[in-house]
Amino acid sequence: MKFFYANKGDTNSDEFIQQCLLTANELKSFAQITLTEAEPRQLVLKVLLDKKLELRERIYNACTIEGNERAVCSLRANGDIEGKNILTENLFGEINSKEDLRKALSGLIILRSMYDLPEFRKIESDNNESKLPPKISLFLP
Repeated sequence: MKFFYANKGDTNSDEFIQQCLLTANELKSFAQITLTEAEPRQLVLKVLLDKKLELRERIYNACTIEGNERAVCSLRANGDIEGKNILTENLFGEINSKEDLRKALSGLIILRSMYDLPEFRKIESDNNESKLPPKISLFLP
């Protein structure tokens, strides 16, 4: 989602739209999703809500400690080798680097915020059973 920042938050830029298509295709392949959609931004938002991806469940599970929903660290702090309840690691696995995890989380938050835009609200309301948590409060280092 580097193109989101490079284009000052413009979700209509060609680069951002192309990144949405790439992201949607990666997620579709990962979860074996067969959705098709001509518009890449709509496609990625529909993929995020697809039950096969289980994103809603992944988010809730990443924030559950001993059966209770809790606040969890978004990223592992430098030198922290004990912590098991790290949101990004539970959502995305242990990707190559802390920077990759930060970027993945940033992309998820950007995409989640797009459901609040008038042109994309219907996507979420049509998939109410897979609706993502309304707010993800995170402090990124």
